[in-house]
Amino acid sequence: MSVNSPRNTPKVVIKLLLSLAIFLALGGCRGPQKNPELQLWTIQLSPKFDPLIKAMLLDWETKHPGVKVRWTDLPFGSVERKVLAAVFARTAPDVVNLNPLFAANLASKGGLLPLQDRLGPAKATYLPQILRAGEQQGELYALPWYLTARITLANRQLLQQAGYNKPPRRWEEVPAYAERIKQRTGKYALFVTVVPDGSAELLESMVQMGVELVDSRHRARFNSGPGRRAFALWTDLYRRGLLPREVVSQGFQRAIELYQSGELAQVASGAEFLNT
Repeated sequence: MSVNSPRNTPKVVIKLLLSLAIFLALGGCRGPQKNPELQLWTIQLSPKFDPLIKAMLLDWETKHPGVKVRWTDLPFGSVERKVLAAVFARTAPDVVNLNPLFAANLASKGGLLPLQDRLGPAKATYLPQILRAGEQQGELYALPWYLTARITLANRQLLQQAGYNKPPRRWEEVPAYAERIKQRTGKYALFVTVVPDGSAELLESMVQMGVELVDSRHRARFNSGPGRRAFALWTDLYRRGLLPREVVSQGFQRAIELYQSGELAQVASGAEFLNT
């Protein structure tokens, strides 16, 4: 975590970023070490990706003798809490794999190492629009780790009981869909959390409905006609009992639990989680 001045961050951290295309750099929380060791944290990649990660680290250490990389893989549900705890203890990792929402939160508090002037020609190797996911107020704080498509996992049995063969494709169809699922199955159609450390599905849905969240000066812009209509869609579903009550108190992990227990008709996720 870049609590100290960026010039105190070892150059080797930047080289690791370029070699591994990892998501975030949090250098500067530890003083100089006699035997240099870089801390790399990832989210739930082991054991599936052990061959890939270990081979990459071995290749990097071979090219940079004398510097070791300690890889720590964390469960999805605990990584943000552990990162914050490590920051307060001044033992934060040098490089960490996080989601854009939490990364933006850290960057807004001055907790990440700016990368804008450190990439050089390597910046051109990234897709420009994807690279923007790591920006905060015009400064680049993170690099893409991987790019995936969001998919909808659906409980076919619940959908068929409600008379559907697939989830709706348009937002205006969601209220009737949620109501029928609830009436005919007693279950919930979907889970869209609003807790700060949860997924950004609600905000993303508003953007997809044509809502402008912030203006060019990064001030709130969603108090508009489209913004009020989009927000009303979700508040109305909640008031009518068509969303689980936990959407205001629990994050995405609760959606997974409900879906796996057969209490939720659908959940959005990445294709990399299909096996689980």
